[in-house]
Amino acid sequence: MHIDRDILSEIINCLDSGKVLILKGARQVGKTTLMMDIKNRLSGMGKKTFYISADEDFDHSIFQTPQHFIARLESETDLSAGLVYVFIDEFQYIKNAGKFIKVLYDKYRYNMQLIVSGSSSLEITKNSEFLTGRKIEFPIHRIAFTEFLGFKEPGIADMFRKTPYNFNKWKLLYEVHATRIEILFAQFAQFGGYPEILTTENYSLKKTLIRELISTYIQKDIIAFLKVENVSAFNNLLKVLCSETSNLLNKHSLANTLGISINTLNKYLDILQGTYVCRFLAPFHTNTRKEVSKMKKIFINDNGLRNFILNRFPPSYDDINGQEAENLAFLALKHHTEEERFFYFRTISKSEIDFIVDSGEKKAVVEVKFQNKVSSVPLAMRNFAKRYNTKKFVVVTKRSFKETEDAFFIPLYLFELFIQNSKLLKE
Repeated sequence: MHIDRDILSEIINCLDSGKVLILKGARQVGKTTLMMDIKNRLSGMGKKTFYISADEDFDHSIFQTPQHFIARLESETDLSAGLVYVFIDEFQYIKNAGKFIKVLYDKYRYNMQLIVSGSSSLEITKNSEFLTGRKIEFPIHRIAFTEFLGFKEPGIADMFRKTPYNFNKWKLLYEVHATRIEILFAQFAQFGGYPEILTTENYSLKKTLIRELISTYIQKDIIAFLKVENVSAFNNLLKVLCSETSNLLNKHSLANTLGISINTLNKYLDILQGTYVCRFLAPFHTNTRKEVSKMKKIFINDNGLRNFILNRFPPSYDDINGQEAENLAFLALKHHTEEERFFYFRTISKSEIDFIVDSGEKKAVVEVKFQNKVSSVPLAMRNFAKRYNTKKFVVVTKRSFKETEDAFFIPLYLFELFIQNSKLLKE
């Protein structure tokens, strides 16, 4: 079974841009599937394609030098007889990958279109300096709830997708489809956004697949590739971060708890963020020096992974707690927001707003109040509006769906549909 990805059309539109296309994201989020989708489409149009995985072949002679690679490529296709679309999966396993790709691009840019993927932003960033001005990067997230809804209930997803946000129109759709959407959202919240896990029906097998995914990540990325020696401390750190999701990241306290140095902690935190497991959200502040000195907030990039590590799988929508709801709202926003525009807000007096999306002149202000009845906008949001030019407030609720003169009250399971179909992040 196959889940259609929203980003596919964006990648296809850039195929003949004359740039190296880099698909970056965690292991098993669907990068290879996207590459094969594109490859098959191109082959169906009569285009020449070539695919290889550097992960599987990283000791193979094909990647010794760019010349070795070209020799292998020319044994299968004629580079002088039209453009060849070349796919290299997990390119970070190539020694000096950035320089390797740069040589291919500079010498053969008119003969080949390079599409590469990588599972470590640490390595991609390190190698990308060689590709400045030569690349377009595409973040490949785990499956979004809107994509999962389209897979399970394409009719419902299409109805919302074709209806730009209007409260009266959406109210009708909400009343007709709320029960089904809520059930599907609970499934999504329980096992997260990895494609294979989402499309597996068997409950026990889902857990087995998550276990194998974590094991592969620890063995291949953490131990073998990134050379982490204190695996026990690394695992304990991941467990603590999962339990502290949506809380502030206190590095000194965390280092003391784990019995590791602050330098080791910083290295492990960089790895967890660089391999797309965690995200540490910076505070919003107009003074950059103050912004970088404040503590960040902890979020986990997949709810299913977090649930497995904590051995907690909420069986229904009503079993989701406030901490989990905030992480799910974060994931919805992350799919539609550039990293540099996305913050939380906290004053010296500890008044806090969950999320700020900075669009320049206006700020989108989002607070999660995961309760059945939410009747008013939190005071912290109104105080923020007095200092900054804001759009309408957005309060993410459990089931309350209403609109006032200055606020949207949106159930959590409609939140990403709302982001996708409203002008909240587009103005």
